[in-house]
Amino acid sequence: MSAEDLTEHLRRLRVRAGNPSVRELERLTEQQGPRRRLSSSTIHDKLNGKSPLKLPQLLALVQACADYARAHGISLSSEDLDQALWRGRLEPTQAPATVEVATPAPPFIPVPSFLVEKPDLSPPEWLWNLPPEIIEPLRNAGMDDVVELIEGRSGKPLTEWLPQVFSALSTAGMAYTPFVQWASEKPVRELVPLIEAVGDNKDDPVLTSLLYWVSKNQSAEKLPSLVVALRRAAEEYFDGHDLAQRLISFISGKDVGVYIRGLRKDCVPVVNAFRSATLLNDSNRIVREIGRYRTAVVIRLVGEFGGPGTPDGDAVLAAVGKGSDYHIAEVLRELRTSRFSSEVKRHHLVRIVFGVAPERRLLTADELGRRGLQEESQVFRDMKDVPPF
Repeated sequence: MSAEDLTEHLRRLRVRAGNPSVRELERLTEQQGPRRRLSSSTIHDKLNGKSPLKLPQLLALVQACADYARAHGISLSSEDLDQALWRGRLEPTQAPATVEVATPAPPFIPVPSFLVEKPDLSPPEWLWNLPPEIIEPLRNAGMDDVVELIEGRSGKPLTEWLPQVFSALSTAGMAYTPFVQWASEKPVRELVPLIEAVGDNKDDPVLTSLLYWVSKNQSAEKLPSLVVALRRAAEEYFDGHDLAQRLISFISGKDVGVYIRGLRKDCVPVVNAFRSATLLNDSNRIVREIGRYRTAVVIRLVGEFGGPGTPDGDAVLAAVGKGSDYHIAEVLRELRTSRFSSEVKRHHLVRIVFGVAPERRLLTADELGRRGLQEESQVFRDMKDVPPF
């Protein structure tokens, strides 16, 4: 049996056991004792074949699946629970040791030291630049084991230590946002595996925080490659497509929640970056969601997208009409106080009206009237049956 076949057998066992989450498997292996405990990132790697299984890891995961199935009233076959059978499946995947035959060494010819280019063996700078002020609270809380984990991170990828830090901080009720902010600025090649490692539970607040800060801190030029990398990493146990969609929602401002005051301001460069990567559906979606959800900046962004009469400018205005009546009213209030000419203001208002479904326009007109926007309310009434362009 190949290593790939063994991994597939283990994945199928997980499904038959009720498909426990990676975090749940971590908890169940921890209950088996310190020598059997596997971190969530290690479990993720083993289930996805990113690193070979060792016997203690294999047996720990088999036992964890069995414990989960038992706790949820799921019956597994004797073959599923036979550890001797699992040992037998593992043995063929482990290559036998080979004997190396020594060959005579070539004669040594010294090379002048000034001709030898010394390789740079130091880790990338971004691995070292974890600010000490975000580690100090851990020392103050007596979390010396976590501090030791962080200080031993040199040269290790984020997935081998940062998910454990997140888990420890969440369990302790401590702030994990400083570590999320720090990680969000790292290269795409490190971020995608990290998002995979913490993305097992879509409702995990750490994952939500990480996606938001990535959407805010990554440069406009890097965002398309990050979205594509997430989608390409999608597999049975990692919904990269869904996470890419959530990331775009944070970029556009649709799903900001408590982060409403921390939205991106460089919307035009972001849209242009997605278009330069031919991610046209994504770029058009960002434009629409800006118009529908970014109440405070819509009027300014219409100008940045080229002004009235341009495809993006008009798309933003039409999307305003897809939002709530409150959103429409606040955008129109902002339009009133803008420095645009009366002709431009009229164009903006008409485009917003066309974005509202005809059957809804009278209701919106009533709401605008209650909010003191009588002139705008009358335009909605006058155009209640006018079809959009």
